[in-house]
Amino acid sequence: MPQRAVYLLTLSDDGSPDIVGNYINLPPPTEPYTLRFSVEGASSICRQGSLWVNVPAAGEEFDRKKFKKYECVQKSSLQKMKASMLG
Repeated sequence: MPQRAVYLLTLSDDGSPDIVGNYINLPPPTEPYTLRFSVEGASSICRQGSLWVNVPAAGEEFDRKKFKKYECVQKSSLQKMKASMLG
């Protein structure tokens, strides 16, 4: 069974990507991959935080204006947001 690529994106205190330029470019999902979001536990976005993405569920067409909300999930002493990009 082939391994699925995993991308980890660390978010800053305001929720933006913690990288130079605040922009990431992911490959098109022609091959399934997992995108994980990581937030430091002391970050202000950990309190009532959520992640909004416009990735369609399997079988749905892409709509740039249609978003899905993912709630922040606590794991041990850190808060992490995790979203499966393919369903």
